[in-house]
Amino acid sequence: MVDVELLLTGWLTARLDPIRVVTNTPADLERILPVVQVERVGGPTLQFRDAPLVYVYTYAAERADTQALAIRIQDLMLHHLPGVTASGGRVQHVACPVGPQWLPYDDPAVSRTQATYALAVRPVATG
Repeated sequence: MVDVELLLTGWLTARLDPIRVVTNTPADLERILPVVQVERVGGPTLQFRDAPLVYVYTYAAERADTQALAIRIQDLMLHHLPGVTASGGRVQHVACPVGPQWLPYDDPAVSRTQATYALAVRPVATG
C-alpha cells in the first residue's frame, strides 16, 4: 500500500509553498494560516492498486481565501497530479466526487473547506 498522505503532503507542499500542508491539525492553526490538511479516510487496497479516498481541508482567516485555496488545490489534483510518481506510488487517476464545500470550525477566527478525492495509485519500486 502506498502512503497517500505522505505522497500528497510532499507533492502539495512543493506546489503551494509557503503554505503549510499537514496530516494533523496544528495546535497553533490560527497563528499559521493558511493551512492545508490531507487525511486518508478509506478506500480499497487491491492486489496491484490502491484506491484511497482522501479529504483535503483548507483553513484560512477568511471564507473567500479558504475557497480560493480549495479551488486551486482542486485544479492541481485533477489536472496535474495524474501521472506523478512520488513517495513509492504512481498516481493513475484522480476524481473529485465531492467538491470544495465550506464547513463550520470550532474557532470562529478560522474558515474551513473540505473536498473529497478518489485516487488510483500503483506502488512503484524504489531504490
